This record gives sequence, structure tokens and C-alpha cells, in this order.
Amino acid sequence: MKPKWDNYSTAWEAADVPLHMLNTVIYAVCSVAGVTIASAMTSYVIARIEKGRKIYHYYSLGIMIPINAIIIPFILIFRKIGILNTRIGIILAFIVTNLAFSIFILTPFMESIPKELEEAAKIDGCNRVQIFWKIILPISKSGLATVATFVLINSWNDLFLSLLIISKQSLITLNQVCYNMKAQYVADYGLISAAIIILVLPVIVLFVVFQKQVIKGMTAGSVKG
Repeated sequence: MKPKWDNYSTAWEAADVPLHMLNTVIYAVCSVAGVTIASAMTSYVIARIEKGRKIYHYYSLGIMIPINAIIIPFILIFRKIGILNTRIGIILAFIVTNLAFSIFILTPFMESIPKELEEAAKIDGCNRVQIFWKIILPISKSGLATVATFVLINSWNDLFLSLLIISKQSLITLNQVCYNMKAQYVADYGLISAAIIILVLPVIVLFVVFQKQVIKGMTAGSVKG
């Protein structure tokens, strides 16, 4: 049985892959950038500045709350401030839903960084901002790579939030297009499979490239002493 490569070219045209792939890339990249910066700053405050653990516990609670439980107020707030069915709306949704887990991952990592490095930087005249950007962030590359990879995968593969927040054809993701290919009574599964492979291939390549950083970041900070 010979593979039908025509399905890929047909799916490319039928799904308008360039447009919807671009939408998916924009949403994923902006979400990764936003979550990485916000979680790194928050984790640094929790690990190095805050005396207690109240902020850490507050964000940890976000992991235990399913998105299904907050989706109605989520949509109502977005509609009220006018960002429903917009690019900024879906990007903000991805950032909010991935922030708690990212902080949960990064905080133990930053706590494992020796404090002597900060003390040496202070002696050299660095302030808090300079220490964060010049010392902490470069050392935290493995942890940041882990967070970025998980946020990228979550944003790239998301369907639930995208269906609820975006309905404009020009703004939907490639994942939504694959979902829309299946009708109620008729479905071309060869075409759908081709579109799905086009969708997941970039994520697989990125994960293979950065898998060492991801594994290192997941294990860093887990053992002290």
C-alpha cells in the first residue's frame, strides 16, 4: 500500500496553512516570551527577596484550579475589557493559564543558585536589576528552557481556549482548522491526518533540539546539598 503524499499538498491548500500557522506561531512565541519573563521575575522575588512563602503558595494554588472552573468569568472579563476575539486576548489567556506552573518550576531552580554569586555581584556594585539580568538569568537558562518548552507545547496544542476566545477565520489557529475539518457526518481522515502531522512536526523538532536543556532544567534544584 503506497502512501498518498497528495494529502499533504491538499491539506496545505485546504487549511490555508501559511496563514493559520503564522497565527499559531505568533500566539505561541508571544506567550513563551510573556510567561518566561513574568515567571522569571516572580520566581526571583520569591526565591531571593521574599522572606515568607505566601506568594509561592498563592501561585501554587493556580495549578490546582482547572481552567474549566474559571472559564465563564474568564470570558466575561475579556468581553468587558474588549479583548475577546483578538490576538492580544488569546495571548493573554495563554500567559495567565501557564504562569502558575512556570513559577512552580522556576522558584526551586533559583533557590538552588549559590547566594555567594549575588554577594560578589553586590560587592562589584551591581543593583538588584543588574544582578537579575546579568547573573541570575544566564545561570537559569536550563530552567527557562524547560518553562519555554512546556509553554510552547501548551500554547501550540491548545484547542479549548482558542475555540472559546477566537472565532474570526483570519485569527484562528491551525489546531482549530484541523478540528473544523471534521464534519458531523463526513470526515476525510487522510486529509485530517496530514494536517495534524503538519501541525505537530515543528513542536517535535523543537523538543528534540532542546530536550537536553529541558531534562536538565527539570532535575535542577530537586536535590539540595
